Amino acid sequence: MAPGRALVLSDLAWQAQGSLSRLSHAITRLERAGWVERRACNDKGRRVEARLTDAGMAKVEAAAPGHVREARRLVVDVLTPEQLAALGEAARAITAVTMAGDPGACEEPGDC
Repeated sequence: MAPGRALVLSDLAWQAQGSLSRLSHAITRLERAGWVERRACNDKGRRVEARLTDAGMAKVEAAAPGHVREARRLVVDVLTPEQLAALGEAARAITAVTMAGDPGACEEPGDC
């Protein structure tokens, strides 16, 4: 969902709450599959970004229905409306705290 289907690796590692090294290994596997490509960010110094290829986007789109179905089965369908509302409130509170280090991440109401 990122503009141009690309994110700077260090930003992606931060968002995933993981190490840059671990992310780099995962990106290498995704590159081998043809789903992601790395490229230099000329406007951002010596940083590197990962860009989802057309094949990678096709893979995401193919996996989405099954992913949504499983999330619904495992989470949404087993909670009462009250529990689901409480989960949403908790998730927003957690997201607000974790995104606090990312200026602009929660600029608009509902972004977090």
